[in-house]
Amino acid sequence: MNLAAAVLASLLSASPAGASDNVSNVTDACANEIELLCPGAHDYAAVTCLRDHDDDVMAPCRQALKTLGEIEQAQRDAAAAALPPPPPPPREARLVGALGSVFVRLAGRPGDQYVQISSGAPFEAGDTIRVGAGSSAEVALDGQTLIVLSSATELSLNSLTRALTALKLSGGSLSALVQHVSPVDSFTIQTPVVLANVHGSELIVSQDAALGPSFVGIVEDGRVEVTSAGQSCALIPGQETSASAGWPPQPPHVLATLRGRADAFAALRARAAQIAGNWKPMAEGDKHAAREHLAALAPIAAGQIPGFAPARPAGVTPKRPARGRRGQDAPAPAH
Repeated sequence: MNLAAAVLASLLSASPAGASDNVSNVTDACANEIELLCPGAHDYAAVTCLRDHDDDVMAPCRQALKTLGEIEQAQRDAAAAALPPPPPPPREARLVGALGSVFVRLAGRPGDQYVQISSGAPFEAGDTIRVGAGSSAEVALDGQTLIVLSSATELSLNSLTRALTALKLSGGSLSALVQHVSPVDSFTIQTPVVLANVHGSELIVSQDAALGPSFVGIVEDGRVEVTSAGQSCALIPGQETSASAGWPPQPPHVLATLRGRADAFAALRARAAQIAGNWKPMAEGDKHAAREHLAALAPIAAGQIPGFAPARPAGVTPKRPARGRRGQDAPAPAH
């Protein structure tokens, strides 16, 4: 018995009069009709027969059948309401453009096992994308949000639903055209330093190094809340902020560090419109086959990807960057 049937059976047994009493009310009111139209039928078989001869029954019998139908419908509605809501559908994430070398660690794979991918490769929640040195990648979500990853960038797709899209930028930089996010949904980009809560935006996020400062900026559209060290600031178009590990975000100010990337957004908007116009959802069978193909490829160690250093030996940690006065970041590496 499936869950819906189990819930319905429970409700039937718990109804005030009980399911058998409801059927008895019909067989009592329709005794003459059963004898004439449904000889030999009993209980619910008689009800089914009477419904097939609805035009031939008298008013009291018809009313009893109507009442039983209303009770059954109410019980079905209650059973449906008692079922847990279906899980939110996943967003369709896909590599729609690649220049140079782009790699993915499939969800569930060991952390150092990547495979090289090309345009058209589908992603799922739990995947991690790495873009090699001198390369770039375009990732589309449902054909409506476009994320461009720069050279030597690592992005993890932690959650991919409309209700919760959660991305993690471990290093590198991205530029994104994020479609409007409804008030009940969440779209976040996390770095080792900040959490950016995106409300539909032309967005730039940059993470210089594992312990370096994070930069977040908006170009011409949208709103982003940036949180670090328990404090937040809100950005509006034309503003950026930065934060270092353990420190709150700097007060928002006019785009400066990210200005060069912002100037490239005209071409990005045109590219996003082109992708949206040509987007066709991938059939589940095709997606499964593509994922199986990727899983069968020989893995590449993470340290062999250009632009990414081999993993450090256990117990070895990098030095923290120098820091100026409280609330000031150390000079950022040149972009």
